[in-house]
Amino acid sequence: MRLLTKDGLAADGLELDRGPEEMGGMPKSAGRSGASHAMTVIAMIPPEAVAATQAWVDAPDGIGSITSYATEVALPATGTWRNPSVGCAWADIVLTAPEAGLSLLFIEADNCTEEAPIIAAKFDKYMRHFHRKVKDTDG
Repeated sequence: MRLLTKDGLAADGLELDRGPEEMGGMPKSAGRSGASHAMTVIAMIPPEAVAATQAWVDAPDGIGSITSYATEVALPATGTWRNPSVGCAWADIVLTAPEAGLSLLFIEADNCTEEAPIIAAKFDKYMRHFHRKVKDTDG
């Protein structure tokens, strides 16, 4: 519902087939800034959006929580996690959910903006990351 000038409330009332008493009142100090247009306070929510939200709420649980996911994560073959080497792999999505039996998953997502050789080279970078030898510092 939009809070408008008196004329705006009346126009919305006609469009919504509602009387003035159903449209609510004007906000305090409305229109004092010199604006001649409506002031939108709360957007009307279409039924499709309500249905989509309810479908999401009713959907079965997925894997992990929102904190289980990270995007654009550097996977260095050399360098450190905080300072990866130039040309390292970057995972589009990383998921860790050991409680679901999934310790680590890297996802490469492509929307057809890259040539096949470029995508194939990414897998080589992933392989170099997995073959990396690291020193065990905590026993």
